[in-house]
Amino acid sequence: MGAVTKAELEALVKRLQTKNATLTKSLERTKAKNKTFDRSLAEAHEREKATAEILRLNSRSPTAVQPVFDGIAKAAVRLIGGVSAAVTRTSGDTLHLAALTSTSNVGDELLNSQFPCPVSKLPGHARALQVRTPYCVSDTEKVPRIRDVARARGYRSAIFVPLLRDKVPIGTIGVSRRDPGMFSVHDIELLQTFADQAVIAIENGRLFKELQVRNAETTGALQQQTATAEILQVISSSPRELQPVFDAILEKQHSGSDPPNASIVPDKYRNFRYYDRLAARFCRQNSLFKHLSYPARNP
Repeated sequence: MGAVTKAELEALVKRLQTKNATLTKSLERTKAKNKTFDRSLAEAHEREKATAEILRLNSRSPTAVQPVFDGIAKAAVRLIGGVSAAVTRTSGDTLHLAALTSTSNVGDELLNSQFPCPVSKLPGHARALQVRTPYCVSDTEKVPRIRDVARARGYRSAIFVPLLRDKVPIGTIGVSRRDPGMFSVHDIELLQTFADQAVIAIENGRLFKELQVRNAETTGALQQQTATAEILQVISSSPRELQPVFDAILEKQHSGSDPPNASIVPDKYRNFRYYDRLAARFCRQNSLFKHLSYPARNP
């Protein structure tokens, strides 16, 4: 085998350099992908933590929706890299401010001064409610009806996501950024998750209050049935004696058992009103005592 020439060595070095450059570029791409993956993983972890926190707030007190709204507004700003956020609720054609993150005294006061207001007055929120999908304003300087608030609160772009209950809009989440531009799909998906959590909080509060009312009605009816049964038992054991019946009624009057719908009667007269009627009915229905009348009290 002959000696390697200088030209061959130079060609070999050139090939090695080319291969090394290719490997270096491949390594850089791999590092960039890993960095992107690590960043995405960290963002996903932060979003999971935020969602878990909202769920915890939601489950802590089923009737307290304000902590949930406050938590959503703060988490949205933090995770999306926003400047401010606001959560609203609708009541008919009126929009109410449910929560906001603070930017400055001037900006907060200007935003608060706009609520409550007709839905149509705030175009970003109104558009999201109308189309029932997220609505983005890429540059608030181009929207005069948003521009003043945007300047006061220090942002140039915003996105508005509707709160939907059974496909019916009941509010919005609005998040803003300092620079103009659109919002990513991931940002929108996160806000829609927060919107779902807000709706769950509202629905939980409504259902819990309905349950409380039903429980109160059931308890009141049970108290009336129990008291009536006890007095009827006295009547059956003393069918010809009036005094034991009235004694039992007086005992119930002072026992503290409220009849149903007692909330419409002043406290000190609640029991008396119900048991007076019961005694009067007893006098009317019992043939031995029809000639008697049980005097009702006038508060």
